[in-house]
Amino acid sequence: MKKILTGAMIGMTLTCSAFAQSVYVGVEGGAVAFKDETDDIATTYVNDYNAYSARVKQDAGTVALRPFVGVELTENIALEFGLMSFSQDTSVEGSYSGGYYKESWERAWRTVDFSALLRPAADSELHGLFARVGGHSTKSTYEFKSSLGGRDNDSETKSGALFGLGYDWFFGESRAHHALRLSFTHYGNVAGLEDDALNILSVGYFYKF
Repeated sequence: MKKILTGAMIGMTLTCSAFAQSVYVGVEGGAVAFKDETDDIATTYVNDYNAYSARVKQDAGTVALRPFVGVELTENIALEFGLMSFSQDTSVEGSYSGGYYKESWERAWRTVDFSALLRPAADSELHGLFARVGGHSTKSTYEFKSSLGGRDNDSETKSGALFGLGYDWFFGESRAHHALRLSFTHYGNVAGLEDDALNILSVGYFYKF
């Protein structure tokens, strides 16, 4: 399903580019903060799994990378297609009645998004400002490994809406091709997250042809 959606979005982007004023490509990175679960995990291992000790290491945050391509249909409207990815690693080690154990798991997210960017007229001082509205499909994968011989994996896919705000600063001699971007985006109904939502503040760069 995700491959079909990705193909459809790419096809739509290419079709729209035939009627576009310009096309741009870029990449942005944003900070992702995770809920601290280390105490809960340690308590579960000691109380439920009867471990004597449990030392937990878990990524508190990471950087989500999102390459994107955009098509400007008019001076006020652009369509943008992006692919975002990020992951979180967790490990637990300690002792139990049978000796030593170490277990680890990785959860990874891959997001396909498609959105419309709406901005003021080109002659406005705020033309760099934009509002974003669209949708996404996010796949979350889970892979577990244990020194005791256990392995497991799982995946889940959800789709939802996204919206946000941002600003593009053009620079260079002509101020027409190179731009820096600061943006905030809210993703709703995201697979693999406890509260099903993801908020990302990101910075990026793009080149307009």
